[in-house]
Amino acid sequence: MCEHQYRDDLMGQIRESYGKLVYTYTTHHKMADRLARINNSIGVTLIFLTSISTVGLLSTVITNQRILAAIGGTTAALSLGLNIYMRGKNYMADIEANRKTADALWRIREDYLSLLTDFPVLSDEEIRVQRESLQKRTASIYDAAPITNNRAYRQAQKAIKQEGYQSFTTEEIDAMLPARLHQAKKRDQ
Repeated sequence: MCEHQYRDDLMGQIRESYGKLVYTYTTHHKMADRLARINNSIGVTLIFLTSISTVGLLSTVITNQRILAAIGGTTAALSLGLNIYMRGKNYMADIEANRKTADALWRIREDYLSLLTDFPVLSDEEIRVQRESLQKRTASIYDAAPITNNRAYRQAQKAIKQEGYQSFTTEEIDAMLPARLHQAKKRDQ
């Protein structure tokens, strides 16, 4: 295999690893967001059911209406069922675990970007050493990572492919940087 072909293959492998890492990073963010929405919805539902059952039962005492007792009893039973379901769930811990995984992957993602940037000036051996270090660090994070699901992956895929999540145009980056560091003007000159 010629030297040029090997470096191209090495670059391809590192780029592919970077892409996989960005997908995983984004998937964990989407999973955390999804779990937070579910947790919030359940909390609001519990408050609603508890308030309806309390008002229904208090109204029964005051007005002696059976329909209010039935509504109060039904909503109390639903609230109890939802509380029992939630007893076995710890959405906050799952949200935190997904966010911690994404945070750890972010650091590695930045190191992959640095490796890709430095690639032309590094020797093959230096590239291999950095690649292996990144692979080991990534594997240790994956080993401890919480499970995600297909819905979170599809949301990540949509965010990356259709919405440009994790990528910026030159103009978008220029808007975040001081004027002296703008690239769009330099490119147009």
